[in-house]
Amino acid sequence: MDYKEELIKFTKRMFRKYHLKGWKFEYSNSKKIGRGIICQTLPISQRILFNPTYIKRIGDIEKLQSCILHEIGHILNDCSPKHDDNFKNICKEIGCPYNEPTFTEIEMNKSRR
Repeated sequence: MDYKEELIKFTKRMFRKYHLKGWKFEYSNSKKIGRGIICQTLPISQRILFNPTYIKRIGDIEKLQSCILHEIGHILNDCSPKHDDNFKNICKEIGCPYNEPTFTEIEMNKSRR
């Protein structure tokens, strides 16, 4: 199984695990992920997810999975974009460090190089 398929299955599994019934993800051409979480849709940047360069630079698929969990943490925090104490507690509960880099931060690091 390639990493794209694995990440898609992981995201669907996490939606089920955290009872996010009706939630889905859609691909976006944006350089940002998680911005604009609306209508039970988590936008995922194709520029990041489908770019093998990111996998090489990040090191492994688990980091991308952590990014997805980070965004699910925002969903579970009433879709708030803030990294407040409630968000940090949610991340701790779901096993994702709140300070895990987001897809946006990964993209920004790429543009600085």
